[in-house]
This record gives sequence, C-alpha cells and structure tokens, in this order.
Amino acid sequence: MNRLMESQDLIRECMAESLGIYMAKEPKIRDQWREETVWKVLMHLKHEIEEIERSKSADRQYHNALDACGQAAILAARIRLEG
Repeated sequence: MNRLMESQDLIRECMAESLGIYMAKEPKIRDQWREETVWKVLMHLKHEIEEIERSKSADRQYHNALDACGQAAILAARIRLEG
C-alpha cells in the first residue's frame, strides 16, 4: 500500500472512531447540538482543542483529538442546517 492510501485509511479510521465516541454519548445527550447556536458549537470545539493542548500524555491527546474531530463534524453539520 502506498503512503497516500495508508494516510487516507488512518484518517478514515480516526474519523470512524470519533463517530463511535459521539454515538456512545447519544443516548444521554441525544442530538441537542441541533438546538445550539453555531457560536456555542464553535466554542465547544475551541474547548476541545484547548483540552488537547493541556493533555500530558499521548493517550489523552488522542482521545481529546477524537472529541475535537467529532465536534468539528457537529459544527459542520450545524452550519449545514442553517444554510
């Protein structure tokens, strides 16, 4: 497998894992992001990025990066709903 394909697979796997984290939280938080403003969703993403910066271990950085990935997708979906 060439490097480009390997990179695409790695990103795809991380995005899928991020979606899995979101789906695991869904029974509790449902899809409340639909009622939040774009600004509020953006501030949540900013918080997740700050969590990555504060993380001490690679494991915590990874988990927080997956949370940020999911939050970025929520932001895109929220903006899409407005458009």
